Amino acid sequence: MKANELILRDTLAIERTKLANERTFLAYFRSSIFFLATGLSIIHINFFIEVNY
Repeated sequence: MKANELILRDTLAIERTKLANERTFLAYFRSSIFFLATGLSIIHINFFIEVNY
């Protein structure tokens, strides 16, 4: 076995870590889109409330 080769357990652990990082990034991205949409909706609603008065 070469020095740079990993055993199966270590290879699978690296893959699990990569998938967990990707899942975390996508969760943060989804949350940021939600907060952006919520903020824009609040601004939009406040604009229409001011127009009616």
